[in-house]
Amino acid sequence: RGHSQAVSPDGRELAWLRCDRFDCDLLLAGLQDGRSTGTLRQLTHDHKTKRSPIWINDGKDIVYLAGESTSETSMYRVRASGGEPRRIEGIGADAVHLSLAAKRNRMLYSTVSINYDIRRFDLNAADPKPERFLSSTRYEGSPSYSPDGTRIAFSSNRVGVRQIWVADADGANASPLTSFSDGIADNPKWSPDGQF
Repeated sequence: RGHSQAVSPDGRELAWLRCDRFDCDLLLAGLQDGRSTGTLRQLTHDHKTKRSPIWINDGKDIVYLAGESTSETSMYRVRASGGEPRRIEGIGADAVHLSLAAKRNRMLYSTVSINYDIRRFDLNAADPKPERFLSSTRYEGSPSYSPDGTRIAFSSNRVGVRQIWVADADGANASPLTSFSDGIADNPKWSPDGQF
């Protein structure tokens, strides 16, 4: 995978991502003459999607991106010697790639912005015109009418991680139904009686 490894500033260690589909963790391996040496050390254990590790602070820390692109992406910093990763607050939302100018102590990152909206239209209209519905500036998708047509369940990341939301059929009273701390809540389906 692209953007999944980085050599330390002194050339003696390789930080890399071991991924099984979207389940990734950051590992370190010693390097000598372009070959790995010693025992692998695992730096993260949260199994989140990760990308773009870079070495900072003269090789003492590694910064990387974690999270799902349609849910919530954040920037994290972890000591190369080990320890708990710390989220870097206030930056990194929707980030996809990191780059460092080590001699100037500056970092660049690119962001991606894809607008997913729910739209609706009247099938009985002579000339149906789709209109934005239950939309925000974030992700909204996977709408599902309740069996009686009075409520709509949908997926949104308007307050962070993608959750399942429920709203009245006219779009009023939208509120989150789930409160997961990470991952993606998606594709809601109603029970036949509309209670679940």
